[in-house]
Amino acid sequence: MSGRWKLLVAVASALAFAAPAASQSVQYRSASRVEYRSQRDTGAIARAESALAADPRNVERFIQLGVAQSGARQFREAIRTFTRGLAVAPNDPMLYRWRGHRYLSVREFDRAMADLTRGFRLDSTNYGILYHLGVLRYVRGDFAGAADAFMRAQPRAPDAGELAGATDWLWMSLSRAGRTAEAKAMLERRPDSLPTTVAYAQRLKLYRGAIGPDEVLTAADTGDVAVATLAYGVGNWYLVRGDTTRARDWFERSVRSGGWPAFGFIASEAELRRLRRTGSTIHTSVVPDTVKSWSLSSSSDADSLGERTSTARSGANLNSPGPIPSVGRRSARTNDASGTRTVCGRRTSS
Repeated sequence: MSGRWKLLVAVASALAFAAPAASQSVQYRSASRVEYRSQRDTGAIARAESALAADPRNVERFIQLGVAQSGARQFREAIRTFTRGLAVAPNDPMLYRWRGHRYLSVREFDRAMADLTRGFRLDSTNYGILYHLGVLRYVRGDFAGAADAFMRAQPRAPDAGELAGATDWLWMSLSRAGRTAEAKAMLERRPDSLPTTVAYAQRLKLYRGAIGPDEVLTAADTGDVAVATLAYGVGNWYLVRGDTTRARDWFERSVRSGGWPAFGFIASEAELRRLRRTGSTIHTSVVPDTVKSWSLSSSSDADSLGERTSTARSGANLNSPGPIPSVGRRSARTNDASGTRTVCGRRTSS
């Protein structure tokens, strides 16, 4: 009897451990066949699902649920949620902004471009759309196009952290496009003068010469997204300076971090692919044929962002305990529970 009891306990234990794994779906499979999975819901998704069920035609509820799912790295589930929202509101730019962002997270770049382009045509002043278009164009090697997007995003940044992020990506884009004098002049104007603890602020210190490359990552930076973000910045800094060997080392460190949702991780993957193809060649703008014909232009570019921004629709952290926050109509901030977040005192982006 005792043997049977032990067998039952063993089976129950195995099932208990297997259940969480089964619930953590594969989100992205790298070229080297590494699988990256979602995380379990800690309550935010369930709350958001209940809120949506009670108000099934409210676009804000779809966004809240998608953001909550993203907070658990359930990006493919979030994509399905935003798609459901678009069935209700097919011309809502924020739904395209969020779905495009999450297609970027799972490396479906063509679909991300289609959504973000559609979102831009609906609202050309949306910071989140401009920012993620910039990231996407950068990852695809269109550095001049990325610089254009970040130039438009930078003055529309809704807070100090986002301003640091837009400034960082603008410096990188200009530098990689061969416009080093513009990149230097932009930093000297200090558009990111507001205090912030985001990881981008640390990278900007490196670009300005305030710290060295070995000072960017500190003992406090242990989170996977933080390491991926900071390591990519150092790698790109070396690449811009012509040191492809050290650049490759840092890109590999970014990927080893495991922080796969980070834009730095995604960019590191792209850099390593390019370096493998061409050896030590440093890449400036390489515009894919699929994006050559598209540019940021609209008669409404001068619209005021002030009327389009609110804190909650930015994608506030829905993983925190408590009720789901109300959501405003026109925010364009990039930060969400898995995106811009606090890791060891620094907020990092994905």
